[in-house]
Amino acid sequence: MKFEKPKSTEISAGVTHVAGATLGFLAPNGLANAYAKVDDEASITDEQKTKKMYVNAVCLVGGIALALMVKGSDMGATAVKGLGIGLAGGGAKGLITHFAKDKVTTTPGTTSGRFVAGSLGCACSSGYPALGKPRRRSLRIPYIDTTSSMENSSVLDLAV
Repeated sequence: MKFEKPKSTEISAGVTHVAGATLGFLAPNGLANAYAKVDDEASITDEQKTKKMYVNAVCLVGGIALALMVKGSDMGATAVKGLGIGLAGGGAKGLITHFAKDKVTTTPGTTSGRFVAGSLGCACSSGYPALGKPRRRSLRIPYIDTTSSMENSSVLDLAV
């Protein structure tokens, strides 16, 4: 392997390839959520999980096929190849997460445990509680009853 200074045409082709791959990687989860009608990942049913798994499998196979079928070296072909590679990668990540999410246990508080849990995007027992759990914030607004004295004031909690 040898490293050389890239030419401007190679830089633009690389950026196009990465942009296509990034969009392709993000698409399978969005497609799967739209197809399975998932509004909240925290309250997903088994039927929705199965539908998401099927969409991820289709994206994996379709992404590989797309990347192999596109011929050419212009910017459009490079972007579509990147899109296919990204679709395949996003579909593979969705499948791995589907099968490994509930089966992976890690040592809490360790770097490797955080790495595995973060890679899978799950709340496996890693001591990293923020993963896989929606964050509930509340906004506290003071409520002051203007018709009576200040002794009757309270705080009104609004969930955001």
